Amino acid sequence: MINTKMMAAALMLIGAPLLMTSCSMTGSSSTPDDPNDTFGASMSGANEVPPVSTSATGNYTANYNRVTRVLSYTVTYQGLTPTMGHIHSVTATTAAGNNGGVSTNFGSTLTSPIVGQTTLTQDQQDAMYAKRTYANLHTTANPNGEIRGNIVQTD
Repeated sequence: MINTKMMAAALMLIGAPLLMTSCSMTGSSSTPDDPNDTFGASMSGANEVPPVSTSATGNYTANYNRVTRVLSYTVTYQGLTPTMGHIHSVTATTAAGNNGGVSTNFGSTLTSPIVGQTTLTQDQQDAMYAKRTYANLHTTANPNGEIRGNIVQTD
């Protein structure tokens, strides 16, 4: 018959490595999911729908926090004097080649760089992740938009 003390020692030797493995998987070495995503767009007249002939260009960059739903953006541009600036959302499957309504205004101070932030609704968030949004700067010469960039996730 097997000695009870020997059986207990054998079980401890077998179980100890399993216990140590499970503890290390739940310890402080795990990294929580980073809630921040980055987005960007290269803005030009060629991206307008229909295309616009202009030498103006620009860039849109943004950080979005999925927990707070805060979108922090920067728009830089050269070669134009904007009268309005917005993020638009489309109902089509993609922003490329489609126009949509204004979902976020860049505000009244449109000097480059335009820096701002806004809290997105669930619909605005869904549209951005689905590539159904674009950044647009309007001018007197091109009131429907002079430069545009279709917003895509960059990380």
